[in-house]
Amino acid sequence: MDCKVFSERLKQARQAKGWNQAKLAETVGVGQNTISNYEKIKNGSMPKLEIAADMAKALDVSLDWLVGIADNQNEEPIVKVDGRSFLDYLITLFQKKILEFDISDATFNNPGMIIDAVGEEAAKLGVELKDFFNGETVLKKGKISEDMIQLANKGWRDNILDKYRFLFEEDRLPWDD
Repeated sequence: MDCKVFSERLKQARQAKGWNQAKLAETVGVGQNTISNYEKIKNGSMPKLEIAADMAKALDVSLDWLVGIADNQNEEPIVKVDGRSFLDYLITLFQKKILEFDISDATFNNPGMIIDAVGEEAAKLGVELKDFFNGETVLKKGKISEDMIQLANKGWRDNILDKYRFLFEEDRLPWDD
């Protein structure tokens, strides 16, 4: 993300909406000084992804435009993500506890985002993810070196990504209907 582009576009979008920094800060749940720092190019202050997404939504612009990926405020993202990359990203979010998933129906969710992968394969993915996360805990309790744990996790994760990537390929996503 280009800090200069982000700073300029944030200020431009905020002013176009007719908001002052305090209004934007209140809307996204941060302090006015935080917004001020984001808009000051010299500070190089950058928000977390969740805050940037909240600001884009509040200002009625695309996140891609706000962070400098797209040239047009409402332009579709330039970057297309394949099913394996998307699943890898989901697993990372699960590990960071940003997303949660319900193993009973293989629904992945958080406030504002629901991905409902249905069918027997989705249920199998849910079981494998639960085993993956539990397995890491079990390995850490054992007398296994951190290097071996990381190697085991990488292999297990790669297996899941290769095996279930098709669930998240573009032609299978529920919003494409």
